[in-house]
Amino acid sequence: TLYELGLLNEKCAQSFDNSCFSIVLSKVLGYLIIVGSVIVKLPQIIKILQHHSAEGLSPSMPMLELIGYTIGVAYGAVNNFPFSTYGESLFIAVQNIVILFLIYYYTTKDYKLFSFIMITLSVFSYVSFMKILPLEALQALQASTLFVFSSSRIPQILVNIQNKSTGQLALPTFFLSFVGGLARIFTTLKELGDLLLLAGFVIGVLLNGIILVQFYIYPGKQKIQ
Repeated sequence: TLYELGLLNEKCAQSFDNSCFSIVLSKVLGYLIIVGSVIVKLPQIIKILQHHSAEGLSPSMPMLELIGYTIGVAYGAVNNFPFSTYGESLFIAVQNIVILFLIYYYTTKDYKLFSFIMITLSVFSYVSFMKILPLEALQALQASTLFVFSSSRIPQILVNIQNKSTGQLALPTFFLSFVGGLARIFTTLKELGDLLLLAGFVIGVLLNGIILVQFYIYPGKQKIQ
């Protein structure tokens, strides 16, 4: 049944009315977002590998995204939120690890910094899931992701403006992120009402929208000086 699948709450399972339709839609969208998140960054990864280049990609974007999504996974899990409301953060974080490694591999080869980031986030994940980190501190970190996600996109937006090119950025990745963000705003409003999460998704949609506009403004990849 829909209740056993987690698509209905107990009240709607007993008596389905018009208000329950939006709950089912929200749950379905949530799981579709998670399924889509498994491949959302693959176009970017494939493009880097095909061109053997990370030209025009700011390492701060995947790095800060990775930090923000790691915090998001911990925040959702510790608060016992439904996996359908935050699950995509886990899969996007893993793909950002791959992208960050590829950027360093094709540019600075700064593996020490990459290792430091991985170790730090691993320790954070451990103390969060083991509930060693106070919930108040985790809430403060979740609030900080508003700045983290803004900071992750803004440097890339500025790099695009400076180079008058979107470089090796993959249009499908940003389009899927934009659409997924819109859907996540809906699911957050319907299922959680958590203003911290909602604000983060709104900011993400706005900044992804700006990068999508840049694909239109700079349609041809120009040589970066």
